[in-house]
Amino acid sequence: MIKRIVMVEFQPGVQAPEIARFKGELQALAARTPGLLGMSCGPHAESDADAALRDKAPNVVFGNFASVWEFRDAAAVEAFLTDPHHREQAGRWRAVVKQRYVINMQ
Repeated sequence: MIKRIVMVEFQPGVQAPEIARFKGELQALAARTPGLLGMSCGPHAESDADAALRDKAPNVVFGNFASVWEFRDAAAVEAFLTDPHHREQAGRWRAVVKQRYVINMQ
């Protein structure tokens, strides 16, 4: 199994309704992705300790949203990355996504 973890930082000004739409589109994409064992996603849940961490560890990056994708194997990840629906959806959101951080874990 391979876990693909994606953290997204949105452009300033992106509001909750747009983030909810982003989440819904990811969930719809996941529902039609072959080789996907599971996916969870959601916006950052701010904690009381985050402000102190920002002050004491300025190199910490807080994303606005994260998703964890669990794929059967590397071939399923590759198929997902080249899937036309995935590419089209990623293109639609490019203007509101400032930065993405991605890691594949085995």
